[in-house]
Amino acid sequence: MTTHRFLATAPCVRSFIRLLVRPVLCALACSAPLLRAAESAPKAAGADEVVSLQNFVVTGSNIKRTDMEKVVPITVLNQDAIVARNALTPVDLLTSLPQVTSLPENETRTGSSGARGDNANINFRNLGATATLILIDGRRMAINPMTAGLSQAVNVNQLPNQGVDHIEVLRDGASSIYGSDAVGGVVNYVMRRDFRGTEVTFRYGLPEHKGGQYQQGTVMFGKNFAAGKGRFVVTLEAFYREAIYLRDRDFSRVSNISDKMPAPFNALGGAFDARSARGLYPQFLVGTSTTNNYLKLVNGVPTLTTSAPTRAANPEYYLDLNLFTMAQPRAKRTNSFASLEYDLTPRLTAFGDISYYKSISTMVRQPLALNAPTTDAYGVVSADNPFNPYGSRFYDVNGAPNADGTVRLTGHGIPRKPAKVFSGKAGNI
Repeated sequence: MTTHRFLATAPCVRSFIRLLVRPVLCALACSAPLLRAAESAPKAAGADEVVSLQNFVVTGSNIKRTDMEKVVPITVLNQDAIVARNALTPVDLLTSLPQVTSLPENETRTGSSGARGDNANINFRNLGATATLILIDGRRMAINPMTAGLSQAVNVNQLPNQGVDHIEVLRDGASSIYGSDAVGGVVNYVMRRDFRGTEVTFRYGLPEHKGGQYQQGTVMFGKNFAAGKGRFVVTLEAFYREAIYLRDRDFSRVSNISDKMPAPFNALGGAFDARSARGLYPQFLVGTSTTNNYLKLVNGVPTLTTSAPTRAANPEYYLDLNLFTMAQPRAKRTNSFASLEYDLTPRLTAFGDISYYKSISTMVRQPLALNAPTTDAYGVVSADNPFNPYGSRFYDVNGAPNADGTVRLTGHGIPRKPAKVFSGKAGNI
């Protein structure tokens, strides 16, 4: 590599700089008027330019503005997200959100009190369903009259699942806008209004295990009329789903799973043994005696004894409630939603919505137990009742048989003293 060195005196350098700077200054001087003209041209054109905005629905504010998503956190579930979720009911569309902590009132409820039927409410951040506002196209939905203590809760199952265009979820509270019923958040179901034509869908599901099969059919029809001034969309939906019992699944077939737990959690009667001591075999108090009498199996034979049963020796005495309870009720539902719009003027539009919903839900829960003398009163069985094992029919002081030759137990007869039942199955609901 060859290196060349140049040596220049000060006058030479100054002359060289003048040669470079003069053409640049001349070029800038000539282009200045052109730059000013270019700057002024857009301003003149912008004064007459009109910005056109599209119509949109705002959730969470009384002021319509384009930067709404930057002001409050909103989650929008569009058609792609709805299809990917593949939900069977409208409430299932939201259960994947972390803000939905629970469904306090839902169609799987098996308690002795509370809401009944095909009812599902949304609860944000565990503040209760009354603190989560449910809207449809930005307007409040009617509450469900069968929500027990949740007097202001909305049943979202009343909406047809296929008629929802998208769902807007205001994840933060909006009580300053909507009131105290929006402390937890706001859910806005936006229905489809721009659909034109006819769409028919049918879904059929068959789980791998017993129960839970379902069929769902939907018809959606939309059309314009009055030369495009009016339009309507109608959605009709029918849904049927079979019940699932706890006994139909391996993980819930029995309520005693203590044998699957490590020590010390494997003790019978512990936290993992949910069998009830009030079961199919009753307990008695005979006459005025305070001694407990039990009807239990001894060597496979029903026997009256004062020996108390144990969970290890007499597992059949303890009732497994999972044999009776439904995990998911049987549901039969029909619902529809129709929307109508008509442009009275270019700036004034009349609209109306009609919704119809009917559902039949069947639930089976465990038999009610008679818990005397704690929460229930004694059930008195007269001495001559044929179902009284200690009556004159089954009990004699000398063990003498009945007139028809059937045998009786030996012991003190109680022909005039009733037996008191304080444990046992009271019946099926």
